[in-house]
Amino acid sequence: MPPIPESLISDARIAEVHGTANFGTTAPRDVVSQALLKVACSYHNGSTALRILLEHGLVSGDPIKILAMGSRTAPKLTASGRSYLWSSFHAVCHTKTHEEAGSEMISDAEIAEALGGADFGVLPARVAINESLLRQVCRYQNGDLVLSIMSRLGLTRDDKYNLTDIGRRYLWACLAN
Repeated sequence: MPPIPESLISDARIAEVHGTANFGTTAPRDVVSQALLKVACSYHNGSTALRILLEHGLVSGDPIKILAMGSRTAPKLTASGRSYLWSSFHAVCHTKTHEEAGSEMISDAEIAEALGGADFGVLPARVAINESLLRQVCRYQNGDLVLSIMSRLGLTRDDKYNLTDIGRRYLWACLAN
C-alpha cells in the first residue's frame, strides 16, 4: 500500500492508539486502511479495529452501540476517515492487479455497454470505474456521466453515495489485499 501522509495521522499517534494490539504481520497503518475499507463496504470489523478507528476520529457514531454484540448500528466515515481512505487506496486503483480484480464480477463487455461510447482518454475504463467508486465512498465529486455509468452497472443506488451490495463487493474485490 502506498505511504499515508503523516499530516493525516502521525506515526507516533498510530503507535499510541494501537498500544499493544496485535494484528500479526499487518502493519498498523494497513490495519487502519483495511478497517476503513470494511466500513466503506459495510462489512464488520473486530472490536479492536473499530476502537482504533474511533480513537483516531476516522469513524463516528455511538461507540456503545457500534461495539455492542449483534448491533446493527454502523459506524460512519468522518471527513478525515474519507481522506485517509482516499490516500490509502487511490494509487492502488491504477495497478494492474487491482484493475483486473473485479473482472469476474463485471465483465469488460458490461462495462463497454454501460459506457455507451464514453471515453476516459488514456485511463482504462475499468480503472476509471474503480477510481470513481472509491470517490463515491469518500464522498468526492463525480460527474453526472460517471454516476450514470455506475448506476447502469448496478454499483450505486439512486442516492448517489449509497453503494448496492454488488457495488460494495466490487469495491472490496478491487481494493482489498
